[in-house]
Amino acid sequence: MGLTTSSDAQEHFLGSSMLLGTAPIVLDIISLCTIFFIDAHLLISRLPNRLIVAAASVTEINDIISELEKIRPVGSMTLGKVNGAYIRHIRTPEDIHNQIKRFLTLKAWIETNCEILPCESALDMNAHEKTKYDKAIGESFVDSILTARAQEAIFLSEESSLRRLAYQEFGLSGVATFTLLLFMNQQRTISVEEYREATIKLIVMYYRVIPVTSQTLLKIAHTSGYKFNSVIEQAFEGLLSNILPPDKGAEFGAQFIFMVYSAKVDFIIDTNFEEYRRFVCVKCLDTLCRKYISKDLASYLENYFQNPVFAAAAELPAIKRLLKNYFS
Repeated sequence: MGLTTSSDAQEHFLGSSMLLGTAPIVLDIISLCTIFFIDAHLLISRLPNRLIVAAASVTEINDIISELEKIRPVGSMTLGKVNGAYIRHIRTPEDIHNQIKRFLTLKAWIETNCEILPCESALDMNAHEKTKYDKAIGESFVDSILTARAQEAIFLSEESSLRRLAYQEFGLSGVATFTLLLFMNQQRTISVEEYREATIKLIVMYYRVIPVTSQTLLKIAHTSGYKFNSVIEQAFEGLLSNILPPDKGAEFGAQFIFMVYSAKVDFIIDTNFEEYRRFVCVKCLDTLCRKYISKDLASYLENYFQNPVFAAAAELPAIKRLLKNYFS
């Protein structure tokens, strides 16, 4: 479940190097919705780069608004299947109204902050080939790719599969929003807190395998009172990202476990709090064992917590018991 936005480390670092220049950035429709719904459009507006949107993407937004207007009087109901069970999703007329408002605001932001360009290069493409791509991935995506290539721009696209297609079929390199935000944080265009908040919102939207730090994990876990849930599970996946240096996943996991036991608790604790805390750490270890050999991870964590900085920590005995029970 979720959208796989992270790709390989090579693409990530190539994208970061491209962002060092002043090349324009072409945003596809999913990236537009992403940055807007996580409020990152306010951050990206700080970039010196020209922001470009293919006219077909604006047309698609208009089509979405038109479709929503049709069902606004009565709302809608859809059925989905999650883990074998059918789930009913109801949108009330008020929900639809709020969605329309969001898309209208997105459209206004595009018109104010971006250049909207027709895809003139599509005229030079074989008509049969253009139709084939339009049917396969959608006209707005094809036009965004062609526009980015014509403008010698960076292609901002969330789906790793779409960026891969753009590179393999059109020789176009691209980045995902999390790469752009990380670059902006490294360049101090946005603060660490702004980057962390945006990253958490991406994870909440089930954007998969986004690299995380221990502080990001703690903030997500703290929000739920350390009760393990699907968002925390999604966040732990970030420890497996191949964008992180080899041992960073284990280091961030160790830091997270220590912070779970040592962080100040500013919410009402129920009788199951200790079990919640223990279980969320166990699930973190489960995730790390998918990346590291179990005995190697156990050895790394043992050495990590032997650091003199932890010697006086009151939480250390509980952490050692947790690790002993887990790896025994």
